[in-house]
Amino acid sequence: MSQNAGGLIRWPAVLALPLGFALMWLQGLSELIKRLAYLSGIYELDIHYEKPLQ
Repeated sequence: MSQNAGGLIRWPAVLALPLGFALMWLQGLSELIKRLAYLSGIYELDIHYEKPLQ
């Protein structure tokens, strides 16, 4: 709870930082698995760059 009367609850803000780090860690793990699969020939990476139309 907030220290201010009628203030905002604090748990969503306190939860956001660890949740963000956990999601970033999962993204890194998925990228590592994808790269290892590419190196072992199981997965084909799409590394084609398409220039944006402007």
